[in-house]
Amino acid sequence: MFSLKVAERSQERAVEFMRRTQNSDGCWAGSVRSNMIVWYAAGLALKSTPTAAAPVQDICDFIESCATASGGIAAYPGEPAGGYETALALPVLRWARPNSPVLERGEDYLRRNFSKIQDPVVQVLRYIFEENSRLELLRDRGPAQLARLAAMRGIPLHPTAMWKLPKIFTKRALGLSIFQRRVIPWIMRARTFPPENHLSEAASKCSGLTGFDIFVMVPAAMSLLRRDSDAAGRRVQEFAAQWRPRYRFDDDTFEWISDIIIDAFYCAAAGLQEEKERALQALEHISYEGSGWLNGREIRIDVFDTALTMLALRQCGIPSADPQMQKAESFLREGRSPAHGMWSWDYSHGMGSRRRYCDTDDTALACMALANSRTGDAAVSTAAQGLLTMQEKSGAFSTFGDGNLRPNFCWLSNSARALQALICGGMTLSDEPVRRCLSWILAEQLPDGSWIDGWCSRYIYGTAIAIETLLSIKETDAYNAVVARAVQWLSEQQNPDGGWGEDWRGALSASTAEHTGLAVYALALAADKNIACSPAAIEKGLDWLCHNQTADGGWNACYFVNFGFGTGFADSHLPVVWALHGLGAGLKALRRTFSTRSGHVLPTFA
Repeated sequence: MFSLKVAERSQERAVEFMRRTQNSDGCWAGSVRSNMIVWYAAGLALKSTPTAAAPVQDICDFIESCATASGGIAAYPGEPAGGYETALALPVLRWARPNSPVLERGEDYLRRNFSKIQDPVVQVLRYIFEENSRLELLRDRGPAQLARLAAMRGIPLHPTAMWKLPKIFTKRALGLSIFQRRVIPWIMRARTFPPENHLSEAASKCSGLTGFDIFVMVPAAMSLLRRDSDAAGRRVQEFAAQWRPRYRFDDDTFEWISDIIIDAFYCAAAGLQEEKERALQALEHISYEGSGWLNGREIRIDVFDTALTMLALRQCGIPSADPQMQKAESFLREGRSPAHGMWSWDYSHGMGSRRRYCDTDDTALACMALANSRTGDAAVSTAAQGLLTMQEKSGAFSTFGDGNLRPNFCWLSNSARALQALICGGMTLSDEPVRRCLSWILAEQLPDGSWIDGWCSRYIYGTAIAIETLLSIKETDAYNAVVARAVQWLSEQQNPDGGWGEDWRGALSASTAEHTGLAVYALALAADKNIACSPAAIEKGLDWLCHNQTADGGWNACYFVNFGFGTGFADSHLPVVWALHGLGAGLKALRRTFSTRSGHVLPTFA
């Protein structure tokens, strides 16, 4: 039974949680949990950590918890298994838990379902963990050069430009055909071993520069270990030596946890022992919290988490003048790239003048978070102009710039938030970029009224962000019918317990804080604009959030954020972010729109 006082107290406790968890530099950043734990395990192995050590065995426990009835291993407990996820996890078990029954079942799963998966990522993990396989791996020089060249030139666009998300995430499990099980590993292998005589061209065509770090550094390290002296070997070794400095920052931090391991592996192969130790010292910035959870500079998404937190607190009535909001604002302003005034997914002081490549989602969120702090904000206007350089012909916005192949990841959330940022920067529907983006968003609505997103799971997230965006436009009334269809779809997804939930494929699942907070937030925004919405749905959603709040004022996280390649992670901060969005907007909607429903006025939250 919904209680206004209980919901208000839940909101207060969540705000207190946010106040406690802000970092000293003003940002918020959650711990993350996913199969990236294999990179941390690789770092432990390179540091000669005993396999009996508690962190190593706890990592094995987490991997075993990801095993499925099919025998394969998923990226996260409760999610479907995949060949690639299984191939990444098995080397850790061979190293630290060779008698695990999960190991035997996983090996059988790969034999039954896939030809050998042996891209550079799997190759380096096997080399680190499987001492007995090293000679075999050194003999593996990748596919023929002609196959590599054909794969590189045959798909000139970023692969995701050809993806149709509703066909990939169909809300149900679709087994791969025999053809797909055999061909997908071959294509992956061909595309991830760049042709040694076209390395610069391969870098320009690579879908993500962080991925290319692995694709070029691992073959170079293997070539050094083989002591190759032929022309091809020299080319990849020389290119790697020139490429390597690009991904270490001024304070010896790295772009991502995988880069730490790749750099250490390469340095070991090159005989650069001091450089290897220097790289492994970066692991000290990352703490292992148990059960697969990691926290630290090389895995956090603090710009994303901080901007969303500011927006969530604002929903709850926390003013921009609040000292903690001011501190967060300072962090975001400092995190802008001095080159183009935009943001990437995280920032630390040690980056100096360098930043990761600009990102439309995080740039747009930062603009939205900063827009209400002062009128005519120059930082917001500059960033909004920068976003225009990342708009594609379709009207959508690519996620990444700064040398990444485009178009890339034109997902709903990137484009919808970019549109909101343009509006924050002073544009209106009379401006052609806004009209083009809006047309793209409207065209992406599915027949059932929903939208799908590629960065977060999945239909509930996409639909909530689309509703937020359409209602942010001054000419809102023109889109009421579109929003009403989305509201109807969203209402139909509510679980009997009052919450909402989706699995990685987009199918309905047990309720989660992320999806429930998002759904309540979107329904409340629609209700505030007098678009048909049941107050009971909002009340039941708020009730679910109240009764599933943890003792510390937070909520448990689900596997929610997508890397963009079908695998991702849980972020411990995001359930609180979205629950606060839902609580703040939901309580306001109940007061404004439904205050006379029971013949009395609901009190105002102070």
